[in-house]
Amino acid sequence: MAAIFAAYDLVWLIPVIPLVGLAPLTLTTFCGSDPPAMPTFTSAETNALLQLQFGTADFDNGLGKLKDLALNAIWNDACQCTSGALIPPVPPTPPTGTPIFQPPVAPTNDPCRVLANQSTFSNSLSNTFIGFDSYPDLAPTYARITATATITAGAGASMNLGVTPCSASLLNPTPLTGGQIVLPFSGNGSLVLAIPPGLQALRYNGTTVVNSGNSNVVWHTELFCGGIPNAPQDPCCPPDVATQAYLDLILKAVTLIQRQAVPFGYITSTAHAGLSGAGTLDISGLIGVKISITADPTSLGIEGTSPAELFDRGFITWGTPDGYPQSERLVRTNQVSMPARAGAFTSLAYDLHPGVTVTISELIREP
Repeated sequence: MAAIFAAYDLVWLIPVIPLVGLAPLTLTTFCGSDPPAMPTFTSAETNALLQLQFGTADFDNGLGKLKDLALNAIWNDACQCTSGALIPPVPPTPPTGTPIFQPPVAPTNDPCRVLANQSTFSNSLSNTFIGFDSYPDLAPTYARITATATITAGAGASMNLGVTPCSASLLNPTPLTGGQIVLPFSGNGSLVLAIPPGLQALRYNGTTVVNSGNSNVVWHTELFCGGIPNAPQDPCCPPDVATQAYLDLILKAVTLIQRQAVPFGYITSTAHAGLSGAGTLDISGLIGVKISITADPTSLGIEGTSPAELFDRGFITWGTPDGYPQSERLVRTNQVSMPARAGAFTSLAYDLHPGVTVTISELIREP
């Protein structure tokens, strides 16, 4: 699936492939009819899918579209059109605001071009233009300039070598911005300079700091395209987004199972007060209920104290549209009912002795 999605420029949806959950496809049957129409996603749907916002309407809608997209891509990859005109698939583009995983670009230590220049520094240089390099065929991100000064007359001259990124048509940018290398009378210096997008030239200016003769300066400029000089290399393999999506999905599923099936706590939700006689409550996704008897006739039986056991107060019964499989007798003033299949039940019936009034509070799982 990842290979098919990549072939159709759908790499941005690879992380949610584990959510598709397609049944096995028999191509002799699957290819016998046209594929589903290519869907169009909304920004809310792609956000819900890629951020695993389970249970939302956007997630459910997006998941349905994702299944149609997967079937369309599989059809065009595995089936052959034998009649009519083949309609080439036009994959959907990610809507504005879609979170898209971009693997980091591995930095490099290899320059895409090396340039060489030299100049003589003497007492006549004061922010003076001494060199210019243009590279209209490249789009470098960084430049590393390494300079070496050698005394050629007297005690030499200490100097600053200034470097300014500029456009190829602007030989004298104002103001001169960038960076500079401070050089001694004789010795080395270097500078790593970020090059803003769209600038395809470097201007070099020289300034004499202390003049006690002349010094010759030779500098090499290394241009780096798409990397940072001397940056540590990333591992050979980028993160596997499909595997991470599987792990995230498993973690969410395990957390849901734990919270619903084997909870270590619960949250009290809607309270239905003043219930008497017989009736039914519509429920959904509960892990249990708490029943509190608020009115209790003194004529009914009671035994013990820690806690007291009550007789003949009535029943609650958990149920679904298909039937009522589980009843529970009310035997405590405050009683908690948490059946193992509570999440599957959609109704709770109660049948109380005349004169008994209760409050039934819904219990839901922790988030």
